[in-house]
Amino acid sequence: MFVGVGFWTVPNLYLGHRLVSELRGFASTEQHDEVILGSLLDIPDGAMLVFG
Repeated sequence: MFVGVGFWTVPNLYLGHRLVSELRGFASTEQHDEVILGSLLDIPDGAMLVFG
């Protein structure tokens, strides 16, 4: 979610969380984490605040 010029906020990423990975439809936590972290690379330049 974009909240201002150059600032992005993201919620808790739940990296390494087996139950969340399963609920999101991933076969493993590794696959989940890879997709989540890969998605962060698509965020335009600027500061990123991770809450959680």
